[in-house]
Amino acid sequence: MSDWFTSLLSALLLVAVPFTMVVHVLSRLPRPLASSYGQWPLFANRLLIGVVTAAVAIFLHSIYYGGPVSSSAIAAKFLLAALIYGFGFALLLRQAAGVYPEFIVTLGWAGLGLRKTAYTNIVRVESVSRNAAETRLRVDTAHGSSISFTLATRDVGVFQQQVRKDRERSE
Repeated sequence: MSDWFTSLLSALLLVAVPFTMVVHVLSRLPRPLASSYGQWPLFANRLLIGVVTAAVAIFLHSIYYGGPVSSSAIAAKFLLAALIYGFGFALLLRQAAGVYPEFIVTLGWAGLGLRKTAYTNIVRVESVSRNAAETRLRVDTAHGSSISFTLATRDVGVFQQQVRKDRERSE
């Protein structure tokens, strides 16, 4: 097997398989009533997966087959590859954030995790900051946690309506 083939195969297992699984799971979510960041077409998601896979393949090839390299150079290359991987993963996940009929989906710290919160668990919603394009909200839950939630300013009414509807159902 050639060096590049081995590097690409390893990168496919490290990037393409998990990223594709994430895209598949996210595509199973219902259509959002209001999206926090917007969704990309499938072609753009595949292109993103390809770019991150290529970056990881180049990293693996340079580390294993590039000849002797100092430990600081390895650390710098690893940091760059990890940043590309994390940024690509965050770009995929942020497409799912938004208001859904039964719940909201928010991003975790640095955008590397999703959190699904049912409207029945929402105790209080407070506007933290607002500008013409975005509104940042703080959502307090029944479990005692506080969630940061960013929504397009024009869609805040949709979110408030969903919270109101749930409260009316529970009363």
